[in-house]
Amino acid sequence: MPMPRTHAANEPEPKVHELKRGELKWLQDRRDLLEEIFQEFEIEPAEGEPESGRMAGIDELFGWWVEADPEERFPEEMMAEVAGVVLGDRLARELKLRWVIIEVAGDNAIGLADAKNDMLLHPLHSIANRLNQAAPGMVQEIYDGLRKACEEHRRSA
Repeated sequence: MPMPRTHAANEPEPKVHELKRGELKWLQDRRDLLEEIFQEFEIEPAEGEPESGRMAGIDELFGWWVEADPEERFPEEMMAEVAGVVLGDRLARELKLRWVIIEVAGDNAIGLADAKNDMLLHPLHSIANRLNQAAPGMVQEIYDGLRKACEEHRRSA
C-alpha cells in the first residue's frame, strides 16, 4: 500500500522547496497533454470534481495501455507523469497539500507537502512504481491508499 514518504534514521532530512515558474509550467504541460490524449482516444472524463473525473479517465486509459502493443503505446514515463499529476492534483485539493520540490541527499523530485512540510507524498513515483502492474482502477487504488495513509498520519500527529 502506498504510504506518505518517511525518511530512515540514516537518511538526511528532506528539504522542501516551493515550485518555480518552470516547474509550474511542467505541471500544466502534463495536464494539457492529458486533455489532448483524452481527445485523441475519445475518453470523456466522468462528471463531478475535475480531478476525480480525470482519474476515472486515466484508469480507462490504463485499460488500453496495458493491452496495447508496447511498440504502439505511450512511453512509461509519459503515463507515469500524466497519471501522477492527476493523482497529485486530487490529493492536493482534497487534503490541502501543495506541489513542491522534495530534495533528499541532493536528489530532487516533484511531490506534495502539507503546510508544515512534515507529510511528503510522491504521486508520480507512486504511479511509476506500479506501472509493471498497471491495470484499470490502479490510479484509484493508489489514491485510496495514499488518502487513508495521510488521514492516519494526521490523526497520529
